[in-house]
Amino acid sequence: MASLLALSSSGALAGGFTRGGADTDILFEEAPVAVRMGATFVVPQRGVEKFKTVSGTSRSSDSDYSDSYVVPSAAFMIGLGANARCAGTYTTPYGADSSFGRDYIDQGKLFSASGTVANTVESEEYGLTCGLFTEAGRGRLWLLGGVFWESLSASETAELSAAGAAGLNGLIGFPVLTGGDVTELSLSSDHHQLGYRIGAAFDIPEYALRIQGMYKSEVEHDLEGALAVPVVGEIVARGSVVTPQSFELKAQSGIAPGTLAFASVKWVDWSILQQIDYTVGPAPQSFEFFWRDGWTISGGIGKRLTDHVSVALGLSWDKGVSTSEDMYTDAWSLGGALNLTDAFGGMWRLGGAVSYLTEGEIKQATLGGGGAGKGGKFGYTVDQDWAYTGSISYKLSF
Repeated sequence: MASLLALSSSGALAGGFTRGGADTDILFEEAPVAVRMGATFVVPQRGVEKFKTVSGTSRSSDSDYSDSYVVPSAAFMIGLGANARCAGTYTTPYGADSSFGRDYIDQGKLFSASGTVANTVESEEYGLTCGLFTEAGRGRLWLLGGVFWESLSASETAELSAAGAAGLNGLIGFPVLTGGDVTELSLSSDHHQLGYRIGAAFDIPEYALRIQGMYKSEVEHDLEGALAVPVVGEIVARGSVVTPQSFELKAQSGIAPGTLAFASVKWVDWSILQQIDYTVGPAPQSFEFFWRDGWTISGGIGKRLTDHVSVALGLSWDKGVSTSEDMYTDAWSLGGALNLTDAFGGMWRLGGAVSYLTEGEIKQATLGGGGAGKGGKFGYTVDQDWAYTGSISYKLSF
């Protein structure tokens, strides 16, 4: 029954740049060796008839700006003696993919040096986590911990306004650019950076009871890259960013024969991402976020139908992290999973979720006052939207 705990289909839609989490739950598999691999597919559909208003004027010609994406996951666990286990994991913890329509680009050019055409954030995480346990009454007390190596990259494609072209011409030293030219900024970690996770757990396998908490450290990345400029070529760009620390508490317990209840709460320190400072050549620049901390609360119930079939249903709420930038609003997700055991003893898990994204408003940035700098290039509102996710994974123990 422990395998019913994860309803990963909805977790990939959490706030900020959150995507995938390392599959450290494989440490609790009751086998000397276990392997689990899977993928989650997300169709976020943010921005159907994208803007209710842009700078007070009704706009609806732009289509969805949040692109679909896939979150991979792989884990391999091996027992080390009677009371120790280690697991290697892989996932993509952070990401963003957006492609903007003509209305958004033109409004950006009207109020700023450029209009954003597309932006992306990509990451990878390789982890090694171990668990050491000792008998404690009828259960076991666990100490969990390990390290991970994380990479991060980001890019932004922008269409210059006349003022933006003039500014870049001044940086270059001669007039080669005009309004409408497109530039691409790319920044990435020069190599994978080291972080750590540490936690504890208590379980009683007989009752499918488990309570665990896991802390994941922040990671600082030095970024290097270039701004690709038409005719001119590339201008060196450098910056830095810190990906957030987090803590997750999860619990599950059998509540009746063949029936399991589970719940979790996760905090992510997205407030660390206020703005990212970087330079293009000698010119200082910044990306503004002004995010607040993210919280995700979920719970559900699982039921074993036969020796080979079990199902689960869960509900989660994710607190939006936006305060004055972007459109990461609250999300409610209803998810389900079907577990099927095959003739080889392996388990297939098929999952899916439907998410309701609440409406939101971004105000245009104002000059002066306590909120100087906060806000979008222009003000806009978006209506509520729906997102859809699906997942598939396979676990084999031996």
